[in-house]
Amino acid sequence: MKFLIPITLLFAVLSHSLNSKEGSDTTDLLFEDSYLNCGSREGRFKSFEIGRSGNVKAKSGLFSNYKLTRKGEFFFLNGEKYPETKENFSFKNILTLNEKTFEEESGKLKLKNITKIASSEKIISINYFIIDINELTFNRAQENYTEGEIDKIIFDPKVKAFGKCTKKTIS
Repeated sequence: MKFLIPITLLFAVLSHSLNSKEGSDTTDLLFEDSYLNCGSREGRFKSFEIGRSGNVKAKSGLFSNYKLTRKGEFFFLNGEKYPETKENFSFKNILTLNEKTFEEESGKLKLKNITKIASSEKIISINYFIIDINELTFNRAQENYTEGEIDKIIFDPKVKAFGKCTKKTIS
C-alpha cells in the first residue's frame, strides 16, 4: 500500500508534464514555416466614408497590424524580441529596466513587457499581448502604476485592443 502513493504521484507528475507540453507542441506547429498577422481597430479617431450606393459609413479607430514570428526559442512581435531585458532612461532621466518575457499555458501565448525602475525594481507598467492559439484571436492590455500606488495589484488590466489573427506561410 505504501508503494502506491509514490507511483500515483509519479503518474500525476508525468501527466502534468505531458499536458503542459501539448500547448507547447501546438505553438510549435502553429509557427512552423509560418507567422501570425494580427490586426484591430484602435483609438478614438472617427471618420466617415461615402459608399458607392451613396450611404454614409462611419468608421472608428485606426487599424493596427501586428506580426508575430518565432525563431528558435525567441518570439518577435513587430521585430521586438521576447525574452529580452534592456536598460533605458525615462523622460525624467531615471534608469529603467524593460523586461520582455513570454508564457505558454492553456492554449494561450502571453507576451509581457514589464517596465521597472532599475534602482528599486518597482513596476511602472506592464503591457500584455495575449494570443489564443486555438481561436487565433488576440488581446492587448496594459496595467499602469502611478507613483503613490506602485504596490497596488490590478487584476483586470485595461484592454487596449483586441482582434483576429491569420496564419501566413513564410515564402
